[in-house]
Amino acid sequence: MKKLWSKRIIDVYIIKEVLYPFLIGVSIIGVIMLSGLLRQLSDLIIIKKIPVAVVLKLLLYQLPEIIVQTFPIAILFATMSGMGRLNRENEFTALRMGGISLYRLILPLLILGIVISGMTYLLNEEIVPWTKHRAQNIIRKSVLKEVPPDIKENVFFKGPDGRLFYVGRFDKEDNIMKKIVVYTFKGDNGYPLIVTANLGEVYKEKWVLKKGFIHRYNGEGHLTMETRFDVMEIKINTEVHNFFADQKTPDEMSREELKKEIDLFQNSGIDVHSLLVDYHLKLSMPLAALIFILIGTPLSLTSKDSRSFSIIFTIVVVFLYYFVMSLSRSFGRNGRLDPVLAAWLPNIIFSIIGITLLIWRESWRNLLRKLLVFLPVFFIIMLIFFPSPASAGSLKLKADNYKYHGFEEKLVEITGDVSGEFGKLYLIADRVTIKQKDGSEDIDSSPQEVIVSQTRFTGCDLDKPHYFFRAREVIIYPDDHLEAKHVTFWELNGKLPLFYWPYLYISLKEKTNRLIPRVGHNARRGWFVKATYYYWYKKELPGELYIDYYTRSGYAGGFKQYLVYRPDLKASVYFYSQENREKISGLFDWQGALEYYDNIGSWKTDTDLKYTRYDNYHYTRGHINLSNNEGKGKLNLASSFDSRDYFTGNTDDDINLDVDFSYRYNFGSGWYINLIYNRDYLLNPEDGLKSRWGSKSYLQKTGNKYKMKLLLERYDPKLSAEDEVSFYRWPELSYNYTFGGGFSGEAVFGNYYEDDSGIEGYRASGGLNYYRKWSPIKKTRVTFNQGIKGRYYRVKNTVEEDNDVIYSGYSELPYLFSYDSRIGLNIDITSRLELDNTYSYTWPLGATPFNFDEVKPREEIRNKLTYQKGDFDFELKGGFDIYNYRYLPISAILEWQITPDWEVSAGTTYDLNNNSYGTFALKSKYSDGRWLNNTALTFDPDNNKLMAWDSKLTYELEENWYVEVNASFDYVNNDIKQANLAVKKDFHCRELWFAYDYLKEEFTVEYRLDLFPDQGFKFGTSREESFMFDVGIKDLLGIN
Repeated sequence: MKKLWSKRIIDVYIIKEVLYPFLIGVSIIGVIMLSGLLRQLSDLIIIKKIPVAVVLKLLLYQLPEIIVQTFPIAILFATMSGMGRLNRENEFTALRMGGISLYRLILPLLILGIVISGMTYLLNEEIVPWTKHRAQNIIRKSVLKEVPPDIKENVFFKGPDGRLFYVGRFDKEDNIMKKIVVYTFKGDNGYPLIVTANLGEVYKEKWVLKKGFIHRYNGEGHLTMETRFDVMEIKINTEVHNFFADQKTPDEMSREELKKEIDLFQNSGIDVHSLLVDYHLKLSMPLAALIFILIGTPLSLTSKDSRSFSIIFTIVVVFLYYFVMSLSRSFGRNGRLDPVLAAWLPNIIFSIIGITLLIWRESWRNLLRKLLVFLPVFFIIMLIFFPSPASAGSLKLKADNYKYHGFEEKLVEITGDVSGEFGKLYLIADRVTIKQKDGSEDIDSSPQEVIVSQTRFTGCDLDKPHYFFRAREVIIYPDDHLEAKHVTFWELNGKLPLFYWPYLYISLKEKTNRLIPRVGHNARRGWFVKATYYYWYKKELPGELYIDYYTRSGYAGGFKQYLVYRPDLKASVYFYSQENREKISGLFDWQGALEYYDNIGSWKTDTDLKYTRYDNYHYTRGHINLSNNEGKGKLNLASSFDSRDYFTGNTDDDINLDVDFSYRYNFGSGWYINLIYNRDYLLNPEDGLKSRWGSKSYLQKTGNKYKMKLLLERYDPKLSAEDEVSFYRWPELSYNYTFGGGFSGEAVFGNYYEDDSGIEGYRASGGLNYYRKWSPIKKTRVTFNQGIKGRYYRVKNTVEEDNDVIYSGYSELPYLFSYDSRIGLNIDITSRLELDNTYSYTWPLGATPFNFDEVKPREEIRNKLTYQKGDFDFELKGGFDIYNYRYLPISAILEWQITPDWEVSAGTTYDLNNNSYGTFALKSKYSDGRWLNNTALTFDPDNNKLMAWDSKLTYELEENWYVEVNASFDYVNNDIKQANLAVKKDFHCRELWFAYDYLKEEFTVEYRLDLFPDQGFKFGTSREESFMFDVGIKDLLGIN
């Protein structure tokens, strides 16, 4: 009895520990959600002139939905905070030492989760639909002030005499409706009557439905009559307008109400996938609170010292849950997933994750020791079931007997010494049975399934196969995969059996796989063997299973499973874990990742999230790119997040968040708007939260001869705790006009501030420009560009004394006037030699208070001499600065295609004033089929020192040898950026690869079959930039 009473005290204590932060979480998250709503409501009062009483009533009706939405997030935060505190202060350890297991400790939290989930369900069923419907009616009637029904997609609304209207899709621009249903509860003779149409047009007082059906039902729900029509008119009179308030979206219905609408549409043959998903979501989503407790409890017990852990994982888990929810809901509504599975899939996934984390936290170490004993056996078994890819192709066969079984059976049977090929596969068999799609006798026309009995197949010629697979039965599904049963792999022309598979799966799609495990040695981790098991789930969802073993560090493994796999839509989950028996530095414990790519329709999405856990810290990184570049509007949203959290202390912790947003919309008639916004956050224990934001947005009108722009621009100097600014023009109005005859003008007015000068004030400017280009004599071209510009300023002066402002006002400063002249003379000296001369002159008069508007006097002459002959190009640049009486740097660039296989580029600069050279750069690319040699280097001529060298050499020797060497050296910092060696020996139809990676101190040996796509070798590198020989010579020298 005493023991039972003590456990009840512990239960109450844990619930209190979580309940308090739960209430705080509901309050804080509710305030955050309300902030956006309050801003919209304030706009209704000020802009829309809506009475305050109506707005307050709208706010009151919106509150229940907001409160319910906070429950799952708040309970996750409360669990992470409450249980995390017990862990940090060792109260959890004391409870465990008292004999209480984690499963018993989580029991009161699960009960609390059930209560919150039940309360959420009741509120969503009884209160939220009613209040949301009331709120929407206020918006429709008082805010939007719409009299006729506002036709929306996936919305119900009722009419007189119990008529129910539904529109699946609606195009407001063309007034076109699709998937229309009109339901009359009492038709002729009291029977229900349903009108359905695929297309409809909306007019002022009527709807015109096209190509539809009229269904009549008796009282028992049986169809009594079906009539087809081409055109039907339905009058939408004033009586229907009065029933506008009765329209409801699925969110405004309870499950019972929504079920009635689903049954109604199912009886009339309407697709209800979207409604079924919403129906099941009303039951599955309230359970999010219970699932978050299941996940939050073990996560909160993984770290003792990280104070930001609770917030970070709350954000990550909530993001992942609702991301998966959004993904599965979309697939369900599109019919790609069963509605029940689409609604419950997030709960299933996160429940499994929660239970796994719970077991992991409680007894994973003991379980891991047991699993390590069986891993070698598991490795061998997975090797036996190893799949591999091949290429799809046409089917060509030769045989003694050929039999066609008729159009109905759609079978072609071939027997007796059958030989042939299918893509890269060559096969010999006793019997081949072909199932045709269209019943044709032509075996290559449309085979649906090819069954091969007692066969040998290979990627070599049948006369000398060198290696082959022997199988009892092979089933080929063209353009998809191949299945083989009881397969043995033979080498040395059938003399040496090496492998046996009871079942072998070979993909006929483009995905590349490795059949044979790789072996090698790593300087830090010892000898290793690596194997990848490729598989396909439901024939269209590929997966990869990784099984690795290092003699020093131990076992490693993981998987990557695609949830969706299409060229334009991909989603995958990845996990990899590894042992570290000798505590080797730099090795992570485990990592997981989620990736999502969507290129369907107008919206493009590229998202990934990756978590890596090390011995002393964990690292989280993610990014999302969302874009819509079709139609008149172009939107791009990019955000990246990374967090580093150390377990033993928080002095090195940091969190970074970057958000970039751009939007451009073309209104037509020359009007368009462009919005650019970026914001960065940095959180660390030493400096706290620092942020910065910038924006550049403008509204522009462009005509045939003019351009008008209203610009708002602002930038922060650096990440800081306070809101600072380095520069803004807020706003700037500019007007440009082309008068004709080479004349153009501009006028600009704006308000400016810059941090460098500390100046804030107004600037007005106007300018006139003249441009003309003509050829006075043959082979000569003259360019004449003249411009004048005047500026006027009013600067704000602020005088402070003892941190008190004693004077603030504006003062006028002298104007700034400038004259710019640019005259160019281009002469074709010969057909290959060209001289380009440019004279530039700038004369300022006056002063500017701003640095960005500063005009410096300038007078200079620039010359460029170019010579071209065939594949030989030479360019020489120079000039003289008349104002400062200095020579401009001389640059020389040479580009020469010496032979069709060999090209060379070189260049350097020289300063006549200091008698010194700049960097000398040389590039060479050579490729003749057997040789490939790319080399680039930079050299310091003044100090006679080599600065950097990059090289890539590949060579195909005689007797089928292939060598590849990659090297990159930084001589300034005495650093080797890359050094790798790969050697390949081709043994006819198969290859043996040897590779050495200097950075990893690792060599790898691999045996490959040419039946499968060649993947080459991917070497590690410490450099993120490209090789120098892949960069332009001018970019290497840093000149234009």
